Amino acid sequence: MSLGTISDNDPTKFSAAVASKIFDDAAPVLDGTPAAFIDVETLPLSKEELAEVNGLSGIRVNVTIKPEMPLGDFSEKIWFSTPKVPGYRMSLEISGRRQGPFLFVGEDWHDKSSTIRLGDFPAKKGKKVRISIFSAEKDGPLTLEVAEQDPAEMIVKIHQREGDVNDGQVQHYVDVEIPAGLPPARRVYEKGGYIVIKTSHPQVPTMKLRVSYISGT
Repeated sequence: MSLGTISDNDPTKFSAAVASKIFDDAAPVLDGTPAAFIDVETLPLSKEELAEVNGLSGIRVNVTIKPEMPLGDFSEKIWFSTPKVPGYRMSLEISGRRQGPFLFVGEDWHDKSSTIRLGDFPAKKGKKVRISIFSAEKDGPLTLEVAEQDPAEMIVKIHQREGDVNDGQVQHYVDVEIPAGLPPARRVYEKGGYIVIKTSHPQVPTMKLRVSYISGT
C-alpha cells in the first residue's frame, strides 16, 4: 500500500482489513514488533465488515505513521500469523515518502535511497562531488554541521550560499571528497559510508545521508 508523501507535522493514519476466507476461527494476529515510527492497533472485524470482504474471520488493522519518520522513501512490512497454520506468515507492506523541510539536489544525489553516489574511480586519484540542500520553509537562521561520518578519511565540508535563493529559501553546499591515495575500497549497499548532519531545524535535528563508491587500483 503506497501512502505517497506523508505529513511532516501530523501523524498519517490508514486502516486495512486482514481476513481469512477459509477459517471462521483463525483471525490473524500481529506477529513481531513494527518499526519504532509505526503504531499498529488491531480490532476484530464486525459481521458487516466480514461480509464486505467476503471473509469468515479477520481483523481491522489501524496504522499510524509518526511524523518522526526518517526523511526520504520508506518501505516497511507489518507481519501477521494465524494459529491454524503454524509457520505461515503474511504481511501488509506500506511505502511512502517523507519530504521534510529540506530539498536535496545534485547529479550525484540519489533521492530514493538518500545516497550521495561518487561512482567508480581510481583510488590514486580520489574523487570530489557536490550536492545542494535547500530549506523548504522560511525557518529563520539555519545551521548545518557534520556530526558523524564514515569513513573517517572522507572530507566533508558544508557551507551556505550567500543571500536568499528564492522566496526566502536558503541553500547549503555539501562537498564530499574521497582523498587521493587511500587504499582501494568498495563502499556500497550495507557496507556503504554515511554522513550524519546536525541541523538547527526544530523538526529535523539530524539527518543521515548514505555515501556509496568503489575506488579501484
